Amino acid sequence: MKIETHKQYNDLMKEHEGHLKKAKATHAKLEKVALKMRKEAAAKGNKMAPKAKMNGKKAPLAERAAAKAKYEKVAKTSKPGTGKRFAALSDSLKAQGVKDPEALAAAIGRKKYGAEKFAKMGAKNK
Repeated sequence: MKIETHKQYNDLMKEHEGHLKKAKATHAKLEKVALKMRKEAAAKGNKMAPKAKMNGKKAPLAERAAAKAKYEKVAKTSKPGTGKRFAALSDSLKAQGVKDPEALAAAIGRKKYGAEKFAKMGAKNK
């Protein structure tokens, strides 16, 4: 479309603003629906919340670095499925101030190994 007059330009901008307002309204509605679904899932006991919740109690930097170093050492030396890697990752996440470190470690494990394989590894340790 070729814009030749100032009026054509203004009309085009008004149309664009209308589309933008509709898109923002739709996005806001989707955000509300997503928040509602997260709350319902949490109420049902679903620990697979998409965002890690922080409790604001981070360990000092030295402790966090030590926990991370311990996890990295354990990850290199132990085999998957023993539970040592999971425990070390949970400790590292706890030092970072995550509210439910076991749930986040489980979510990371499911993403890395797949739900089925991760469940088999967990059942093997119980």
